[in-house]
Amino acid sequence: MSQQELEDYISWLLNFKNNIQSQNATGVSNSLSFMEYINELDKVPDYSTAVERLYPKKVFDSTEPKLKGKDAYTKIVTAYIHLISCLKSANIVGAIENSMEMVNSFVKCAQYETTWICVPLITVSTELRKLVFTYIETVDLEDKKTDTSSLPLDEKLIATLQKPFKVCHTDKSGSKKIAVYFFANELFKCYFKFQKYEAASNLAKVLSKDMNLPPVEDAPKSHSVNYNYYTSLIACMNDDLSLAGDLLTTALTNCLTSSTRNQEAIAILLLPINFLTKHILPSEKMWEKYPRMSVFREPFDALKVGDLQSFDRSLGELQSLLLNKKVYSMYLRMRPFVELSLIRRTYKYGLENNTNQVKLELFVKSFSVSSGREYTLDEVESRLVNLIWSGHVKGYISHANRVIVLSKTEPFPKLVKK
Repeated sequence: MSQQELEDYISWLLNFKNNIQSQNATGVSNSLSFMEYINELDKVPDYSTAVERLYPKKVFDSTEPKLKGKDAYTKIVTAYIHLISCLKSANIVGAIENSMEMVNSFVKCAQYETTWICVPLITVSTELRKLVFTYIETVDLEDKKTDTSSLPLDEKLIATLQKPFKVCHTDKSGSKKIAVYFFANELFKCYFKFQKYEAASNLAKVLSKDMNLPPVEDAPKSHSVNYNYYTSLIACMNDDLSLAGDLLTTALTNCLTSSTRNQEAIAILLLPINFLTKHILPSEKMWEKYPRMSVFREPFDALKVGDLQSFDRSLGELQSLLLNKKVYSMYLRMRPFVELSLIRRTYKYGLENNTNQVKLELFVKSFSVSSGREYTLDEVESRLVNLIWSGHVKGYISHANRVIVLSKTEPFPKLVKK
């Protein structure tokens, strides 16, 4: 290592120390951020050789005032330097280990530092999670262990991210509690990524009952929007669609206008929920505002006209995407309403002698034509019975006469708001 490189290393350490002592949260975060340089690591200096020659603690002790918590901060910068060295040599497992060490050491610092520490703690925690997520995209989950004795990497990541969450959640001063929603979001991302849905539900339950937390509305909008989104997913899992719809509506309202992709992610889930809970169909204005979401339009268009074949085909084509977006079950629950639209249209053409009776055979024909397959009388009768039971059709089935006798005043209670 040249003298100039050694001097650059010392300068970097002293600048890091000064940023800590002046509580320059952005400066500390920028000193330790690496994900934005992940594809251009040649621009990031490698001080691993310098660490061996001059340990950071000596540099911290070389100037006044003394650095409070210098042991923890020494571990942080040492881990960062080794992390960069590992990334440069494509040792991703080693980089992850050092990234975890940075989070763990920052958690120790957060126990005695003031609110400013939350920003760099957020940075190192987020970048750890992103690094692990990037890694697991290329390696089988069974192989994701940092060493032969450790937990699987997904569990070790969650265990590490629980620490900054807990240090903020239990903060006696209360000043760091506002960051709880951010760290809860990081945990939610992991829980959903690794299909630990019960853990996600338990975390949401704990936070919803905590009366000592600041209102989620007081958190930065990016934190509150994500929190409302993830808790809406949990509400869907618990079949509380009304709560999910309210949370998503709040999230969409508060989402930055520049965050189009986030708005779309919220809207994709909100569309079927709004229909199932409020019977609201997407407007033309909505489709124009989010043109990339036009791929989801066909099921709603099919619903309007009672086109079973188009609805089933579009759901088949979208199945992988809908499953990935966690809304497939929501769209499946819309199918009875496609049948209801078809029944309404059939009813208009099937009244006999101005009575309120329609032969079931007529519905058999319409269901068969609309779906592209043959329906039986029993199948159609079963569909009609379900819709009567749910209150979407008013009337009764005369099984002996094979007709449906509909209410003369309101055979189809109003459902859809366009």
